[in-house]
Amino acid sequence: MHPSSALIPHEPVLVQLLSGDELEQAKCFLKSLQKNQQKEILKLLASSELDNKDSELTNRLLSNSTYFAEKEILGILNYTLDSHALKIALTSSLFQVLPAAGRASRESFTYGCSILLPQQLETNFIEFPGHHGGYNSEVHHEFAEKLHDVICRNRGEN
Repeated sequence: MHPSSALIPHEPVLVQLLSGDELEQAKCFLKSLQKNQQKEILKLLASSELDNKDSELTNRLLSNSTYFAEKEILGILNYTLDSHALKIALTSSLFQVLPAAGRASRESFTYGCSILLPQQLETNFIEFPGHHGGYNSEVHHEFAEKLHDVICRNRGEN
Protein backbone atom coordinates (compact mmCIF):
# COMPACT_ATOMS: atom_id res chain seq x y z
CA MET A 1 0.00 0.00 0.00
CA HIS A 2 1.39 3.40 -0.99
CA PRO A 3 0.73 6.56 0.99
CA SER A 4 -1.79 8.77 -0.74
CA SER A 5 -0.25 12.05 0.40
CA ALA A 6 3.17 13.36 1.28
CA LEU A 7 4.64 16.41 2.91
CA ILE A 8 8.09 17.28 1.61
CA PRO A 9 9.71 19.71 4.06
CA HIS A 10 12.51 21.28 2.05
CA GLU A 11 15.39 22.21 4.36
CA PRO A 12 13.31 22.43 7.54
CA VAL A 13 14.87 24.68 10.13
CA LEU A 14 14.74 22.28 13.07
CA VAL A 15 17.80 23.34 15.03
CA GLN A 16 16.89 21.05 17.94
CA LEU A 17 17.99 18.11 15.77
CA LEU A 18 21.54 19.47 15.63
CA SER A 19 24.16 19.02 18.32
CA GLY A 20 27.53 20.35 19.40
CA ASP A 21 29.26 22.94 17.23
CA GLU A 22 26.69 22.60 14.45
CA LEU A 23 23.89 23.57 16.87
CA GLU A 24 25.85 26.53 18.26
CA GLN A 25 26.76 27.76 14.76
CA ALA A 26 23.14 27.53 13.63
CA LYS A 27 21.92 29.49 16.66
CA CYS A 28 24.63 32.14 16.16
CA PHE A 29 23.74 32.43 12.47
CA LEU A 30 20.02 32.88 13.23
CA LYS A 31 20.68 35.43 15.99
CA SER A 32 23.05 37.35 13.71
CA LEU A 33 20.49 37.26 10.91
CA GLN A 34 17.87 38.51 13.34
CA LYS A 35 20.05 41.45 14.33
CA ASN A 36 21.39 42.32 10.86
CA GLN A 37 18.59 41.28 8.52
CA GLN A 38 18.03 44.62 6.76
CA LYS A 39 21.75 45.07 6.06
CA GLU A 40 21.98 41.47 4.79
CA ILE A 41 18.97 41.87 2.47
CA LEU A 42 20.39 45.08 1.01
CA LYS A 43 23.77 43.37 0.52
CA LEU A 44 22.01 40.43 -1.16
CA LEU A 45 20.12 42.79 -3.48
CA ALA A 46 23.30 44.65 -4.35
CA SER A 47 25.09 41.44 -5.32
CA SER A 48 22.17 39.87 -7.17
CA GLU A 49 21.03 40.16 -10.74
CA LEU A 50 17.73 41.61 -9.57
CA ASP A 51 16.85 45.13 -10.59
CA ASN A 52 18.06 47.08 -7.57
CA LYS A 53 16.07 50.09 -8.73
CA ASP A 54 12.81 48.20 -8.14
CA SER A 55 11.75 49.89 -4.91
CA GLU A 56 8.58 47.78 -4.68
CA LEU A 57 10.65 44.58 -4.70
CA THR A 58 13.17 46.03 -2.25
CA ASN A 59 10.40 47.12 0.12
CA ARG A 60 8.70 43.73 -0.10
CA LEU A 61 11.94 41.86 0.60
CA LEU A 62 12.76 44.15 3.52
CA SER A 63 9.25 43.77 4.90
CA ASN A 64 9.36 39.98 4.57
CA SER A 65 12.80 39.75 6.14
CA THR A 66 11.75 42.04 8.99
CA TYR A 67 8.76 39.80 9.70
CA PHE A 68 11.01 36.73 9.54
CA ALA A 69 13.57 38.30 11.89
CA GLU A 70 11.07 39.66 14.38
CA LYS A 71 8.55 36.79 14.44
CA GLU A 72 9.85 33.57 12.96
CA ILE A 73 13.45 33.32 14.18
CA LEU A 74 12.34 33.38 17.82
CA GLY A 75 9.92 30.54 17.06
CA ILE A 76 12.61 28.58 15.24
CA LEU A 77 15.00 28.92 18.17
CA ASN A 78 12.37 27.88 20.72
CA TYR A 79 10.47 25.19 18.79
CA THR A 80 10.75 21.53 19.70
CA LEU A 81 9.35 18.97 17.30
CA ASP A 82 7.92 15.91 19.01
CA SER A 83 9.35 13.54 16.42
CA HIS A 84 8.33 10.49 18.47
CA ALA A 85 4.66 11.55 18.45
CA LEU A 86 4.87 12.39 14.74
CA LYS A 87 6.44 9.03 13.96
CA ILE A 88 3.66 7.22 15.86
CA ALA A 89 0.98 9.26 14.07
CA LEU A 90 2.50 8.50 10.69
CA THR A 91 2.55 4.71 11.28
CA SER A 92 -1.25 4.58 11.23
CA SER A 93 -1.65 7.06 8.39
CA LEU A 94 -1.55 7.03 4.63
CA PHE A 95 0.39 10.27 4.95
CA GLN A 96 4.18 10.34 4.63
CA VAL A 97 6.82 12.94 5.50
CA LEU A 98 9.78 12.99 3.10
CA PRO A 99 12.41 15.53 4.22
CA ALA A 100 14.48 17.09 1.45
CA ALA A 101 17.33 19.51 0.84
CA GLY A 102 19.08 21.15 -2.08
CA ARG A 103 22.36 19.67 -3.24
CA ALA A 104 23.99 23.12 -3.25
CA SER A 105 23.05 23.60 0.42
CA ARG A 106 25.22 20.79 1.76
CA GLU A 107 27.26 23.26 3.83
CA SER A 108 24.16 24.80 5.42
CA PHE A 109 22.83 23.73 8.80
CA THR A 110 19.38 23.33 7.21
CA TYR A 111 20.82 20.51 5.10
CA GLY A 112 21.92 18.87 8.33
CA CYS A 113 18.39 19.21 9.74
CA SER A 114 17.08 17.62 6.55
CA ILE A 115 19.41 14.64 6.96
CA LEU A 116 18.59 14.14 10.64
CA LEU A 117 14.79 14.38 10.41
CA PRO A 118 14.28 11.24 8.29
CA GLN A 119 16.52 9.32 10.69
CA GLN A 120 14.15 10.25 13.52
CA LEU A 121 11.05 9.45 11.47
CA GLU A 122 12.55 6.34 9.84
CA THR A 123 11.75 7.63 6.38
CA ASN A 124 13.75 8.59 3.31
CA PHE A 125 15.78 11.73 2.62
CA ILE A 126 15.46 13.31 -0.81
CA GLU A 127 18.11 15.52 -2.38
CA PHE A 128 16.92 18.11 -4.88
CA PRO A 129 18.95 20.10 -7.39
CA GLY A 130 19.90 23.62 -6.37
CA HIS A 131 19.83 25.32 -3.00
CA HIS A 132 17.16 26.27 -0.46
CA GLY A 133 15.22 28.18 -3.12
CA GLY A 134 15.95 25.72 -5.94
CA TYR A 135 12.36 25.94 -7.20
CA ASN A 136 13.00 29.62 -7.95
CA SER A 137 16.49 29.42 -9.43
CA GLU A 138 18.37 28.54 -12.59
CA VAL A 139 17.64 24.84 -11.89
CA HIS A 140 13.88 25.25 -11.51
CA HIS A 141 13.16 22.77 -14.33
CA GLU A 142 15.32 20.08 -12.76
CA PHE A 143 13.79 20.85 -9.36
CA ALA A 144 10.27 20.50 -10.77
CA GLU A 145 11.16 17.22 -12.52
CA LYS A 146 12.57 15.80 -9.27
CA LEU A 147 9.48 16.89 -7.35
CA HIS A 148 7.24 15.31 -9.98
CA ASP A 149 9.22 12.05 -9.79
CA VAL A 150 8.99 11.98 -5.98
CA ILE A 151 5.23 12.59 -6.04
CA CYS A 152 4.67 9.93 -8.70
CA ARG A 153 6.81 7.37 -6.82
CA ASN A 154 4.95 8.18 -3.61
CA ARG A 155 1.65 7.46 -5.35
CA GLY A 156 2.98 4.22 -6.76
CA GLU A 157 3.08 5.57 -10.31
CA ASN A 158 6.00 4.89 -12.63
